[in-house]
Amino acid sequence: MVTMMHADWEGLDELARGSIEQYLIDEVLCNVMEDTSKQIHEKLEEMFTAKSLSNKAVILLTSLSSSYKHFYTTFMFGKGT
Repeated sequence: MVTMMHADWEGLDELARGSIEQYLIDEVLCNVMEDTSKQIHEKLEEMFTAKSLSNKAVILLTSLSSSYKHFYTTFMFGKGT
């Protein structure tokens, strides 16, 4: 069985981090500097999963027919009309 040395893992992690970081804008990159590739992945997932879920909810709500207008208003603003 072949095992990797700690230095080998660090080298691979550095390559993975570089591959990820080259595609990030500065505003996102500043939030993940000095992390391992696993930590970067987890932070990016946390940052963007919530936003994509809320975006999906808004898209779903705005695509409802006008008979759901009251539901949309209540859901988005917390009050009825």
